[in-house]
Amino acid sequence: MAINLLVPLAVALGGAVWRAFRTDQSFPSAGLQGRYSQDDVGLRLSLTGFRPQANAILQIHARNSNGGFLKAAHRIFADNDGDFSLGSDLEGDSCHFYVPHGAILGAEGDSLIISARIANGSAAVTEDIFHVELIKRPFSIVRYLEPLLMLGKILAQSDGPLVREEVRYLRELIRDKFGGSETELEELRLLLKPAQDMATSDVAEVLRYRMPHLDLDEVAKFFINVAAADALVNPAEANCMKDMLRLLGAREVDLHEFISSLGLSNPAPELEACLTVLSLTGKPTQEELLKAWRRAVRDFHPDRYQSRDLPDAVKSVLAQRTLEINSAYETLAKAYGYK
Repeated sequence: MAINLLVPLAVALGGAVWRAFRTDQSFPSAGLQGRYSQDDVGLRLSLTGFRPQANAILQIHARNSNGGFLKAAHRIFADNDGDFSLGSDLEGDSCHFYVPHGAILGAEGDSLIISARIANGSAAVTEDIFHVELIKRPFSIVRYLEPLLMLGKILAQSDGPLVREEVRYLRELIRDKFGGSETELEELRLLLKPAQDMATSDVAEVLRYRMPHLDLDEVAKFFINVAAADALVNPAEANCMKDMLRLLGAREVDLHEFISSLGLSNPAPELEACLTVLSLTGKPTQEELLKAWRRAVRDFHPDRYQSRDLPDAVKSVLAQRTLEINSAYETLAKAYGYK
């Protein structure tokens, strides 16, 4: 079973400081033990004490006190019947899941039974592990994915303010891929507004806590899509991606190979040269780029020195400099998607 980006993710809205209320209660079972820790968004379930055979798969389901399977609030949590289900390949003797409040449909206060099913080929063992009270809250895909979206925001701002292409990519991700509602798109808009965000290391910690089966390849693809949304990946974004993937547990050798395979070890050096021509650092806004171009043209245009008796060689240098300025402006405007 491939574990991808679609695993429970959430964090308190508005970049508030994350808190985990760790209750760590144990529930002995035949051969298995379960613990859970709870924060204000959901439950992290930890199972230990089993010795699965190779290629075994662990699935968890939710049932009510009458034994009926409970439905999932969103398709990313659902099996073919729409019942809540999460699964993971097994390695070692422990496994972890994160279940946001609202991901499981049911009545407020219903006795929620989390059962674990270990399957290997035709053999399967099912154990009831957790008995907790169901907390009924509306499910929001933005709250669910917020640590990932926050890292995307940090990445997009690593070379300057957010531009509309980056915002458009994140909106389309929520709306088209995950079926986000207008309310959820409004939550995304508020999330992307300028604010005092959490430190990158803190966001990465939340992501790892709430995404136990972290697929770094999938996360890296998301980062690349964010960075390339404005038509380029520049050095600042490449370095930011490397730092964030490192915080998420990437090995240095794998990180180097991944970045190199995408041609990002020295990304877009021609853009750096164009920025230097216009006396800019980092990704400018469209207005900043236009102002820098006008200022440079004003300073070096030959017409400014028309009344002076300048040698032809100097006039030639000024004309060449003007061509370089115009070329730098056109290259940057095209790269950043500015009209």
